[in-house]
Order: sequence, then C-alpha cells, then structure tokens
Amino acid sequence: MNKMTFINKLKIIFVFCLCLWLLFPGSLLAKKRITIDSRLNMTILSGIDKVNRGEYEEAMKLFKQVIEQDKESPLGYFYTAAVYEVLMQNYRNRSFNKKFNFYINGAIEKGEQLAKKYQNDELLYFYLGGAYGYRAIDRGEAGNWFGAFVDAVKGAEYLEKAIEINPTLYDAYYGFGVYKYWRSVKSKVLWFLPFFTDERQAGINDIRLAISRGQYAQNEAIVVLAGIYRNEKDYHAALELTETLLAKYPDSIHTLRLKGIILVDLERWTEAAQIFDKLQGQLKNDTWRSPETEMEIEYYITLIHLKQKRIIEYKKGCKRLLELKEKVRRQPHNDTIAQMIKDIDVLCRVPEPEPEGDA
Repeated sequence: MNKMTFINKLKIIFVFCLCLWLLFPGSLLAKKRITIDSRLNMTILSGIDKVNRGEYEEAMKLFKQVIEQDKESPLGYFYTAAVYEVLMQNYRNRSFNKKFNFYINGAIEKGEQLAKKYQNDELLYFYLGGAYGYRAIDRGEAGNWFGAFVDAVKGAEYLEKAIEINPTLYDAYYGFGVYKYWRSVKSKVLWFLPFFTDERQAGINDIRLAISRGQYAQNEAIVVLAGIYRNEKDYHAALELTETLLAKYPDSIHTLRLKGIILVDLERWTEAAQIFDKLQGQLKNDTWRSPETEMEIEYYITLIHLKQKRIIEYKKGCKRLLELKEKVRRQPHNDTIAQMIKDIDVLCRVPEPEPEGDA
C-alpha cells in the first residue's frame, strides 16, 4: 500500500465518522445519559420538599411526571419508589410494598439497561446505586438479610463508581457512608462472609459530607445519621440532629418519633411524653395512619405512664395496646413491629402461653 492510498483511506474514514456525527449528534462521543437541567432540578427538589412536609400524593404526581418525560430513565422510578419507602418507614405499614417493588425494580431495570451503553455517567451510577440501596433497606425490613446484603454491596459498588468519576457528587457519599457504617456494624452477624474492617467513622464522615454539601439527600442523611448516633449511644448528638431537621419540618413523623425515642433513652420522660402526645394528635387527622403507627406511639406513651407511676393511665394504655396488637398481628409487618409486639407483652406483663402437656 503506497502512502497516498493510506492517506486517502484515512480521509474516507474521517469523512464517514463526521457524517455519522452530523446525522446522530453525540452518538459517537456521548458518555452520559442522565442530565438534570434547571427545570428537572426544581421538580425533584419540590417533590423532595413535599415528601418532607407529608404531601405524599403531590410528590408522587411530580415524580410520575418525570417518568412520563423520560420513560427510559431510572430517575422518576427511583423518586416514586422513594415516596413509598418513606410511607412504609413513617407508618410502619408494609401495604405499600407492592407499589414500592414495582417502581424500585423499574429503576434498577432501566438503570442496568443504560449502564450497558453508558459507562462514564456518574448520575446514572448514583441513581442505580441508590435504587439498590433502597431495595436493600426494604429486604432488611422484611427479614431477608442475605438479599439485603447482596443489594447493599451492589449499590455501594455503583455509588463508588459515581464518586470515582465525579468526587464532587456529594449526595453519593450519603449512601456510600450508610453502607460503610452498617456493614461494619453487621459484619459480626454475617459471620459467613469475609472479615470487614471497622469503617464506622469513615461512614459517618461520608454522611456528614453529604449533609454539608449535598443537594438531594441532605434531609434524609440527617435523620439516618441521628439514628446512627443513637446506635452509638451518642444520644445528645442524635438529639441535636433531630432538632435541626424539625426546625425546618416541625411535623415530620419520622423525625418526631426518633426524637421521642431518644428522649426515652435519656429518661427525659416529660419531654418524651410531649413528643408522643403531639404525634398521637397528628395521627387523628392523618389519612395515611395505620394500626402499626398507632401501636408504636401508644407503646411509648404507656411506657412513660409506667415510668412516671401513673398506674391508671398505664393500665388503660395496655388495654389499647393489646387491642391494637391483635389487629397488627394479622397483617404483614416489618422487624421493628415484630419486636414491638414482643415488647408490648413485656410492658403489659402478658404471661407466656403454657406448654401443651403430653397427649
């Protein structure tokens, strides 16, 4: 092959590639699929704000609009699933699980399909990692710890990829930090897995970074970090975080309940009673309320009555608790409620059934 023929072939290849680029802009050079313009950004932030204010139906409408605008993107599916996850967490009600699974599986399927084509898209990895993280939480609540662990590992891998591509994607540090912390805490339970180093503090640092510099995950990260500090028995740090969020969202069920539980841990009975009385009042007009939520709040109110030696109120509380327990027992519920059913029997001194005699 002479030099001129080689150069001519290069020219032909160049012109061919140029034509492709003109006909299909970005088809050769595109490395990213997920973009968030100012309008979409405002929709997402507005939806998140509505969730924190308890305006769940309005939030769902906004996030379903995101799905309609781009049905191949995981974004709308992810945020709609997140609303159902919040409902299950706030109201301890597993009846939303079917809808949650539909949207979270949709987010994962859409994300996995796009990840085969776009391998340098940090937002795609962020939402795909977050979707696996949400599903891990749900599987853990259902008692499927192995499935939860598998999803958590996969989610963390995607979040780590997102951070590697863009270290300033601070929201990704939230999910990655949660994974680091709870993997360290649960490593003793998962004895059949390789040994993990203790990354609890590293996880806490990542979550704090998301709180200080993130855009979408700040409020959720504050509540989760408060729960982590409670697990670490740093009750005052946990309480401070709940008060920070309640200054912005004073009627947040999840944050109020967590604050009340921390006050119980601190044996600050009068303050705890005020929180749970407020929650009980809110539930009377709450269309999303469930027997599970009512039972949990009644449990703490009854416990406080016992600690303050209000025996008449304590006995009345136990009567209500035993009635609610029978309603809840017949419904699918998470590990938190399953444990509370046992705690109610202890609080109200329900005798264990006697073993059946030999036939």
